Amino acid sequence: MKRNEAKGEATARDDDDGDDDDDEVDIEAAIKSELKDAKAPQIQIFKTVRIDIACVLFFKVDPPMDPVALVQRICEDAAAGTVTKQTRHINRLTPMTAIGKATIEGVAKLAEKVLSPVFHDENVESKTFAIRPTIRNHNVLKRQEVIEKVANLVGDKHRVDLSKPELVILVDIYTNTCGMSVVDGSFEKNLKRFNLNELYDNKPDQKSKQRGPGQAEPPVDAKPE
Repeated sequence: MKRNEAKGEATARDDDDGDDDDDEVDIEAAIKSELKDAKAPQIQIFKTVRIDIACVLFFKVDPPMDPVALVQRICEDAAAGTVTKQTRHINRLTPMTAIGKATIEGVAKLAEKVLSPVFHDENVESKTFAIRPTIRNHNVLKRQEVIEKVANLVGDKHRVDLSKPELVILVDIYTNTCGMSVVDGSFEKNLKRFNLNELYDNKPDQKSKQRGPGQAEPPVDAKPE
């Protein structure tokens, strides 16, 4: 009886050792599988969209990234001279909050979507605005037609000011696509219409380098030539 128990115990112990080996293999495989699944997927911030227009590159960003805020920040940094120029082949940046069809109906639908939270909220105060359309590779919609349609959808609460608007409505039409966004007045006053080349060329350190030796600083109230 004792012998059988000993044998049984030994047999049981041998069986347990075999299970431990299998468990170790299973655990190792499980860990490898978990680590493989845990690898963070690559996040693609910019998605290139191919369009058949010379010298125009279009890329898409996904929420929560806001294209207007992104372009605004890039241009503000360029104007302040806080970053080194790294955009050798990029001249101008144009944000588009939303995109629609380049038809008069498409422009109207797009304007309702883009303009509503900026101009039509009940808590929004009266603003001055200007509309800046850009039309390329498109011969259906006319500039004045687009301006009138968008202006009518802004409403009578807000006033047009072409010289110093508080807000600027950008309407960009390329072939059969229309994009629209609303930017603040710094777009024209300080940020050179988001033209990176002009912003980098007008940095304070660049201006000082352009002055010849012995030339004095211009007076504070001097107007640019």
